[in-house]
Amino acid sequence: MDRLLAVEPWSQRRLTTLLAAGALLLNVVLVAVGVVAAAALVVRRLPALARTARLIGKVAVPVALVVLAVKAGIDIWRDAAEIL
Repeated sequence: MDRLLAVEPWSQRRLTTLLAAGALLLNVVLVAVGVVAAAALVVRRLPALARTARLIGKVAVPVALVVLAVKAGIDIWRDAAEIL
């Protein structure tokens, strides 16, 4: 991203802060992905835990998808109302 800028990132304090915050956010996301991947490996090694995780996932995943879809719909509705 910083390659697309017309100025050097360190020449402006606000720009440097914004780029650093974006990089830190990406690192947090990478840690979360690592935790999920490690949990998947553990579940794969333990069949009893896999059955329990599958049962929980059959309920939790659809509920989470519905909640996220409703939240996204509300956000879109608010944005559209603000624009119009």
